[in-house]
Amino acid sequence: MIDSVLFNILLRFRIVHSIPGRLRIHIPQSSKIPAEWKPSEAELDFFRQIHGIHDVSFSYITGNALIQYDPSIITEEDILSTFKSISKLLMKHRQEIKKLSMQESPETARLYLIRLVQNHLWPESSSRKDDLS
Repeated sequence: MIDSVLFNILLRFRIVHSIPGRLRIHIPQSSKIPAEWKPSEAELDFFRQIHGIHDVSFSYITGNALIQYDPSIITEEDILSTFKSISKLLMKHRQEIKKLSMQESPETARLYLIRLVQNHLWPESSSRKDDLS
């Protein structure tokens, strides 16, 4: 069940509002994500590590993500492309995540999902902000 909820949510996001430097995305049905699958603020930090993104906040009540970014470094299209590539990655690994959730625990599957996204974003850790200093 969790895999179908997660993947339907991830594939159906839409832009609610956009001005340069600020992007609000609505993720429908995000309130249906079980508590044990909701990432903590620290676990969402990998989005903040994308060069050009200043902050990401998410409300499970409204289903909106607010992304604040530097438009001279990263474009809205780049951000949306990143979200879409993460969605495709999760679709590709859907069966492994489902299997882990059923055979191990939801926590194991959730941590696997987070590591999967982090490795996708930084295969060699070369584009992380903290590595650019």
